[in-house]
Amino acid sequence: MKKGALRKISLGTVATGLVGQTVTIVSGIMVARALGVEGRGYLALFVIFPLVISYLGTLGIPNSVIYYTASGSVSSDTIKRIFLRLFPLQAVALLLLHVAALGVYLEGKPLDVRMAGYVTLLVVPFILAQQYGMALMQGAGKFVLFNILRLIVPVTYTVAVLVIFITELANLKIILAMWVLANILSGCVAFYMAIGRVENVCHKNAERVSLKQMVNFGIKGLFGSVTPLESFRLDHVLAGFLMSPAMLGLYVVGQAFSNLPQFIARSAGMVVYPAVAGRSGEIGKKKLVWRFFWLVTFFNVVITTLLIAALPYLLPFLFGDDFGDAILLGQVLLVGAVFAASRRIFVEGLRGVGVPHVSTMAEVSMYPWLAIGIPLLVLWYENLGLAIGVVIAYLISLIVALMLGMRELKNG
Repeated sequence: MKKGALRKISLGTVATGLVGQTVTIVSGIMVARALGVEGRGYLALFVIFPLVISYLGTLGIPNSVIYYTASGSVSSDTIKRIFLRLFPLQAVALLLLHVAALGVYLEGKPLDVRMAGYVTLLVVPFILAQQYGMALMQGAGKFVLFNILRLIVPVTYTVAVLVIFITELANLKIILAMWVLANILSGCVAFYMAIGRVENVCHKNAERVSLKQMVNFGIKGLFGSVTPLESFRLDHVLAGFLMSPAMLGLYVVGQAFSNLPQFIARSAGMVVYPAVAGRSGEIGKKKLVWRFFWLVTFFNVVITTLLIAALPYLLPFLFGDDFGDAILLGQVLLVGAVFAASRRIFVEGLRGVGVPHVSTMAEVSMYPWLAIGIPLLVLWYENLGLAIGVVIAYLISLIVALMLGMRELKNG
């Protein structure tokens, strides 16, 4: 991929991420105002369950689809077997797991909360379908289609929330139903588009990569590409068990602006991963990894500095005075977001080089701290302690990623 084309695709993908983040903030504002602090906390938890189950349940195979499609080393027959045989088995198994997890969590909860949770039962197979469909588009370099798919959920959900907010019909159950419907639409469209393009993006006689190889590759980088802390908000889960829903609601609102640096890094990473994988020559691959790392890091530092300064004015204006206690939380979490974003873009580049295990090792490195440090900080400082603990965790993970990554690039 030429430098000009790569720059154009990167800007388009980042712009798509910014649009998605903007509409997500808009829907977040309306949802927070409609549900209040406690209801916003429950919403966060009910979204987390299906995300955790669906993303971990893939075993990282969508990331293998990206890598092997971009490198031109997987046949269309192999991709079809994954889509038409493996996917249905995963969908059924993960659906049953979601039913069991919800049953345990909802035991003893009020009736309206239980009914809201049950609304999400159908969503897991469609989130799974999104992942597989978008992975093929990303690996094949079909970024126009890929970016359209990325916007379906946030845009559809925001429009639906706007309608029910204006009509004053918003409650936890209806808002969750809108989120589920947006994911069903996205999953159907993504899977349909991918199935129809397998023959065009994968050569029938490409080098035969076995499903076992793809699973091995996916598992090695699973916890780095789909990070429990960043991707499905393990901190929300911890908050749900260690603090009240009201405390979690404040934390979620404080976190709303910290998503921006990670959206930028995630969007750029969606380009750098297949771009590095498809580039010939080890030197060219390494240069591309570092170029993206420093560019995204610099851009995020500038944006984050401006956001920290503006947050005392923006947050109360957008979310209301009831969420004023979330300002300091948001400022602290923005610092951690820069660390997380820098790690994200770096490990995505390493994944393209063919060393996905660095992302997993960097991710796992912070879990001893999460297990020991965060409960103590929450005990002492409540949701502010959780925010500080998350920042430290992201810093640990970034340092480990850089140390291991530089060693791999030097030895490679």
